[in-house]
Amino acid sequence: MSESLERRRVHKESASLQEGGGEAIRNAFEYVDSSLNRPGDFRSFQGTFRNLLPEGQEDLRVYIENTLQERKGHAVGVEFGGPGVALFEDFTPHFFRKTIGVTLREHRRPEQIMDLETHTVLEGDVRTSTTYRALEEKLGGERADLIVERLLGGWDFIQNDPRLFGAMLKKWYSFLNEDGLLIAEGPPPFQTAHKEERDFFPLLQRWADVLEERHPESLTVRVARSPEFRSPVFSLQRKQGAPEELPLLEGPDGIW
Repeated sequence: MSESLERRRVHKESASLQEGGGEAIRNAFEYVDSSLNRPGDFRSFQGTFRNLLPEGQEDLRVYIENTLQERKGHAVGVEFGGPGVALFEDFTPHFFRKTIGVTLREHRRPEQIMDLETHTVLEGDVRTSTTYRALEEKLGGERADLIVERLLGGWDFIQNDPRLFGAMLKKWYSFLNEDGLLIAEGPPPFQTAHKEERDFFPLLQRWADVLEERHPESLTVRVARSPEFRSPVFSLQRKQGAPEELPLLEGPDGIW
C-alpha cells in the first residue's frame, strides 16, 4: 500500500473511531485519565512504570520531579493517550507551568470537565499529522520537559508494525526539550495470524543497547516490562548534545 493510501486509511479509521466509538472506545480505554500514584488506584501510572525506577527509588512522582528539578515552576508536560488531568494534578502544585493531554476522544462527562487555567485537552489520533500540528500550535513553539504515553487498550486500534511504532517514537522525541524525560509504553505481546507470539521487548532492548553504545553521554534509556500487562515500557532522557532526530535501528524490516 502506498504511503498516501495508508495515510488516507488511517485518517478515515481515526474519524470513524472519534465519531462513532462510543462504548467500544470507553471499554478499550478504561484506564483513561488515571492518576499518577494515588493510593488504591489500580490504574495508576506508578503501577505501569514502576519497574523503570532506578534502584532504591519507589515513587514515580519523586523520580520525575527530581529529574526535572531545574525546570520546576516552568516545566511543560504532555500526555499521549489520555486527557492528562488526573496525571498532572498529582504532581507538586505549580511544578508544571503548562500541561496538555492528547486523547482520541474526550471521555469525561460534561459535569466532570472543569476549566483548568494551565491545562488543555486536545482530541486527536497519535497516528495522524493533524494531531501533531495541533499540538505544535498548543505548545506555541515550546518543547515538553515531560512526555508520558500509555495507550494500553489503544494499541488494539494500531497496527503492530515496528516501523509505525518507530515513526511515532521519532515524533514524540521531536517534542522533547533538552534534559526532558519521555516515559512510554510499547505495544503488548500479540499473536500473528499463524499463532506466533511477537514481542516488542527484545527490539526495544536492542535499540536501548545501541543508543547506550553510540550516545552514552547524551541519551539515557531504561527498558523494562510493565508488571501489569507484560507490555514493554521505557524511559528516555534527552541530555545536552543529544541528536536532533531520534536514532532508530536499521534492519531487514527497514528503519525501525
